[in-house]
Amino acid sequence: NRGTIGGSVALADPSSDWVSLMVALDAAVETQGPAEATRSIAARDFVVGAYMTALAEEEILTALVVPRFSASARFGHYKMCRKTGEYASSLAIAVRDEERNYCRIVVGATGGAPLILDRAQRVFDHADGWSEDVAHTLRDATDADLAAADFNFDAFDMDVHRASVRDAVKEALA
Repeated sequence: NRGTIGGSVALADPSSDWVSLMVALDAAVETQGPAEATRSIAARDFVVGAYMTALAEEEILTALVVPRFSASARFGHYKMCRKTGEYASSLAIAVRDEERNYCRIVVGATGGAPLILDRAQRVFDHADGWSEDVAHTLRDATDADLAAADFNFDAFDMDVHRASVRDAVKEALA
């Protein structure tokens, strides 16, 4: 109960909601090192692997900068875990802001850095609402994105991540 969002992002636990959320929101991570040297790193580039970040030696995370979204922006979040409060076995976040021309789907709890699903987000970006056609097209795009990742997901992991993406997008389109 005493953790911080910045601490969670700096830890870079692959199952952390905050890590995936910062990538989904296109946030920036601000850091400070010795001699007042500062950097701003895109969240998508900050986490480089499980518990691995782009922080340099003797550098600390000082701020997270999240861009402002329009009032019409839509968000969806879905997390699968065995018990409430546990880290996720899969999570997906879908964000679409037509006024800013921004759309992103991120899958977390992959065992490494969060994945941005390029093909799936194109389906989401062009969907006017939830339908069986959107569901099928999204499934195929999600499968292609997950297969292209360097994680070699087994059939169970593919099913779980696919379901998380489906439910996050469905929530955002509701």
